Amino acid sequence: MTRDAYLVHLDRAPYGPTEALQERLVAARQAEAIPDGVLLVEHTPVITLGRRGDRGHILAPPETLA
Repeated sequence: MTRDAYLVHLDRAPYGPTEALQERLVAARQAEAIPDGVLLVEHTPVITLGRRGDRGHILAPPETLA
């Protein structure tokens, strides 16, 4: 059995817009408007703080994080 699918290579992309794209693609897939697909993407670096995290825990200087 052969199935159609797509492959999109986004290279490096910011997290927010890429997540929004993924959400739109999921909705389109659930509506059976598009075939299965794969996104190849490298997100720009992200720092995640947990619930008890504090900016003081980040050791990098602010200018490095800008």
